[in-house]
Amino acid sequence: MFLELEERVRRLEEKTDRLVRVGVVTQVYPEKGSVRVLLPDADKEVSYELPVLVRKTLKDKDYWLPDVGEHVVCVFLPIGQEQGFVVGAFYSEVDKVPVISQDIKRIEFRNGDYMEYDRKNKKIRIFTQGTVEIEAARMILLKTTEVRLIGNLEVEGNIHATGSIIDEGGNTNHHSH
Repeated sequence: MFLELEERVRRLEEKTDRLVRVGVVTQVYPEKGSVRVLLPDADKEVSYELPVLVRKTLKDKDYWLPDVGEHVVCVFLPIGQEQGFVVGAFYSEVDKVPVISQDIKRIEFRNGDYMEYDRKNKKIRIFTQGTVEIEAARMILLKTTEVRLIGNLEVEGNIHATGSIIDEGGNTNHHSH
């Protein structure tokens, strides 16, 4: 009886020993939302194609895959290494956190562009070295007490103002009819 129990525990340990593993992404399959991962703890074994877990996939969709060379955590089903998932990536001494604050959510891209929300200061910031494009099928409505534009404004179409337009640069023709 004891030997049988000992054998069952040994088999259970073998199955659970490799359920959670850390590896490095070697291939990305953007069309499938999956990757292959080098698992250095297993004699440099490369995983089967693994789906990357995301927050939503049905009606609303979330999509962002890890890069080749990125360290990820993988979870495997106890039936074998053929079926598993990439849970996500993690920060390390080499791949450092982009900001040091519990109050900031930040998405940062490899070229330095970023989007962040600072909940402490109630501020959303978008920085890009390129163009920001907002497209709406209907109207874009900004409600605020003040809008400040630094730079030039180009309008294709009409401008309708219910209040005054003040020109401090002296570039408009001030006259009345």
